Amino acid sequence: MNQYNAGGNSPFNSRKGNRKLGTCMWGMPDKGLDGVKKAAELGFSGISMDISLFDLPDSGARKEKMAAFLNAGKETGIVFPSLSVEVLNDAGLTSPEGTEKADYVLDVCRRGIQIAHELGTEVLQLPSFNDGAIRSEEE
Repeated sequence: MNQYNAGGNSPFNSRKGNRKLGTCMWGMPDKGLDGVKKAAELGFSGISMDISLFDLPDSGARKEKMAAFLNAGKETGIVFPSLSVEVLNDAGLTSPEGTEKADYVLDVCRRGIQIAHELGTEVLQLPSFNDGAIRSEEE
């Protein structure tokens, strides 16, 4: 147990046995490095990250920010099992082909794949709520 583990009999201690409990960075009060530490203090094993944290025009800045998060993960025992492309809730997967919105969706999905690879994350979440909600078989 380290300084970040809720430990003991805490109901949030997900590090007992095979049980794992995760959270989403977008649900944390602090979405930065302190959010990683807070999640560990609460006993979470992992955090699903959002592309907005790393979708920077400067690849050097992106890699530096990723390194800081990965180091915080190593320090606290937190893993980053997935990356979400939350912007798809506003520019959805159901945008008609050939439209500017559809082109944006393809572009952000490609960036998501690249960023997930750089982050070492195997799961890319493509949410479909709000504007991106899938409401029929055609969509």
